[in-house]
Amino acid sequence: MSSLPPIKFDFKNVVIGWRKEAVTFAAQNDYHLIVNGDQRPFHHVYRYDTIESEWYKGIFNLGIKSLLPVPFDLQSISFEGKDLKIITERNTKVLISFEQLHIFDLDVFSGAHIEESIEDYIVYDYFNIKKGSKQDPMILPFSGSFVQEAKFVYTNRVKRPDGIAYKDIITKSLIPGAELENFDYSPAIIKVFLERTFREKDIRAPISNRCLTIEHSYRVANKNRFQFKELSKLDERIHLHGL
Repeated sequence: MSSLPPIKFDFKNVVIGWRKEAVTFAAQNDYHLIVNGDQRPFHHVYRYDTIESEWYKGIFNLGIKSLLPVPFDLQSISFEGKDLKIITERNTKVLISFEQLHIFDLDVFSGAHIEESIEDYIVYDYFNIKKGSKQDPMILPFSGSFVQEAKFVYTNRVKRPDGIAYKDIITKSLIPGAELENFDYSPAIIKVFLERTFREKDIRAPISNRCLTIEHSYRVANKNRFQFKELSKLDERIHLHGL
């Protein structure tokens, strides 16, 4: 059985990236966007609240204008001659000819002769409050630490009508790019910081008056500051957008 021929597009301007900056740039200029990663800007949503996000608004507007030509689930992006070659998760081959290519992210991109150096990450850690979750909304600032703040947010684990009274915790940290997997910057260390802060500020379970019991649920790391380095001279049609 012969393979299907590739899908071909011819666009003037193409943007590759998944971050908010890529989406905003494409939306403001009415450029076609290739979303090349499954990461998304972090948002905590309580139950069925609407996500108020420039990223989602931008994606919606691009979709309305038919400026999202390929699915978000991609295996790879590379070049085939002067065209952009995309292989989707379902092995569909897409060839895109372009006049200008704007690169914001290198996820699943190979053969571009570009190196990405990440200076730091904005990292969000979600902690379940196992005991003492009836707390008022509050934000705890941190100083002299890679942890910037801890925020008490409405939990989605409690399904009762009065669930708004129950909270979990999201911390926001700035972690150097080379230290993301270092134990000194791990959720375990952040948990220690939180428990120490609870004691210092006398934050306790409202009924038992005991210390809060927390456990780490998940972590989301979004690259923050980074730079691109050209490993060889690039095609003059290619433009890099690092931070």
